[in-house]
Amino acid sequence: MSISPVMPLSEINDDLITEVLAMLTVKSLMQLKCVCKSWYSLFSEPFFIKMHLKRSSRNPYLTLYSRYTLFNLFPMRHLLKTHRVTLDNHDPNCQLLMDKNSHRIIGSCNGLICLISSQVNFFFYLWNPATRSLSQTLGSFTDPVSPPNFKFSFGYDNLTHRFKVVAFRPNEVRVFSFGDNVWRNIQCFPTDPYFYSSICHKNCVYLSNSLVWVALRPNDFVDSSCYHWKDLILNVDQYVIVSLDLGTETNTQWLLPRGLDEVSPVMPIVSVLMDCLCFSYYTKGNDFVIWQMRQFGIEESWTKFLNFNHQNVHRVYSCAWHSQFYPLHVFENGDTLILARNQEQVIRYNKRHNRVYETRITNNIYWYLANQFVESLVSPC
Repeated sequence: MSISPVMPLSEINDDLITEVLAMLTVKSLMQLKCVCKSWYSLFSEPFFIKMHLKRSSRNPYLTLYSRYTLFNLFPMRHLLKTHRVTLDNHDPNCQLLMDKNSHRIIGSCNGLICLISSQVNFFFYLWNPATRSLSQTLGSFTDPVSPPNFKFSFGYDNLTHRFKVVAFRPNEVRVFSFGDNVWRNIQCFPTDPYFYSSICHKNCVYLSNSLVWVALRPNDFVDSSCYHWKDLILNVDQYVIVSLDLGTETNTQWLLPRGLDEVSPVMPIVSVLMDCLCFSYYTKGNDFVIWQMRQFGIEESWTKFLNFNHQNVHRVYSCAWHSQFYPLHVFENGDTLILARNQEQVIRYNKRHNRVYETRITNNIYWYLANQFVESLVSPC
């Protein structure tokens, strides 16, 4: 039997080579940089970085943040095959930064994570965990109020191709563009977006060039900065969704899904599943419900996506407040959903069989933030 000779690399179409390389992980591409000068240059080209980012978004990672191990990665697709997760992506360079200064994460976008120092004079950094590269200080912010009462969110403007930080508090909103290094005041929000400092990035999501939050309508009897929602009795009409377009820097309010007749005292949350905005909440009967906005910004496109009883989880708590879920990812078949739960678990829910599977974190870390992460070649500098 004759064996066909391997085609020389020089005879393979360049476009085909580029397509194949864009499917690889960042770690593999970093190793291939030294193969030839053309590949070294290719991996820095904007069109290739964009192509690779689009491919990477199909295979996101589960990320858990903790104070001591800082950041950990695990491929989402592996959760389909295992009940035990071992996380390992410790970055000593970024850990050094965290050790020297009190920093926190305010958001992630396009494979970059935005860090901010938790001091009176705030300083911003961008970090790419996949390439393990960290920027120098890229901006600063001073809050004269003590304790500081500004809240921050992070996203990317596809129109100007700039990453932006939004700082806001009641009656004041500012935007900072990385690269321009200038803070600008913009139109105030109609109501103060609510921040829940737990399992998600302060309950803010980035989608369709916009930052989106859950908020409460102005009410003389409710303080929107309150962190004790379990003590409040709220109805559906008091909630609203606020969106800020990072291109036009204008905000919009959206109503909740029609037909939604009850929301528990646990604060509802927004998330992104299958490139759609989702609104999640608990019913008084302990059901966890997810609504999906099929067309971004179109209130009439709200569709109920999921409804299951959270007490099906092996460890049952007496109150939903202690076991709030945050939706992270839906696999392409649409049957399997990955959710995180407060500092406790990552679970896999199968819609077809209506079953919940618990995933154990073998590192025994106490994490305070869980999210979906897409690795990229985007430079933090």
